[in-house]
Amino acid sequence: MNKEIQKMKDSLVYSGDDVKYLEKKAQKVIDDLRGSFVTEANDFVCEMSLLLEQAMQLDKNERTFLLKNRFFNLAHDLKGQGTTYGFELVTVLADHICGTIRQKRFFSQKEMDVFLLDVLDMKKVLSEPPYGISSGLKKQIINRLEKAKCLK
Repeated sequence: MNKEIQKMKDSLVYSGDDVKYLEKKAQKVIDDLRGSFVTEANDFVCEMSLLLEQAMQLDKNERTFLLKNRFFNLAHDLKGQGTTYGFELVTVLADHICGTIRQKRFFSQKEMDVFLLDVLDMKKVLSEPPYGISSGLKKQIINRLEKAKCLK
C-alpha cells in the first residue's frame, strides 16, 4: 500500500517548466473568462440603461415593479460576477444599486438619476482593464458614491 501512495505522490511532482506552462495556461483561461464577463456585463449594462429609460416613463408603481425585478436582478448578477472576475468598482456600483432598491419603497427622479450615473460609471469601468482602472476614475466614482450616501 505504501508503494502505491508513493507512486501517486511521485506522479504529482512537476518540474519548474511544467509549473510555468500550467501557470500560463491558467492565466489564459482566466483572461478568456474575464473577457466573456466584460462582454456579458456590457450587455447587462446596456439593458439596465434601457430599463431606466422605460422606468422614467412609467408611474411609480410600474416603475417600482420594473426596478425591483429585472433591474435589480441584473445589478445583483453584476455584483457577484464583478467580484469573481476582479472588477471591484463594478461590484461596488452594483451593490449600491441593490442596496438602494432594497431600502426604497418607491423611486423618485433623484434615485433614477443616481442609478443612471451608476450605470454610466459601470460602462466606463468595463471599458478599462480590471486592474488598470485609472486612479482618477476610481476616485471620482468613490467620491460620488460617498456623497450619495450622505444625501440619504
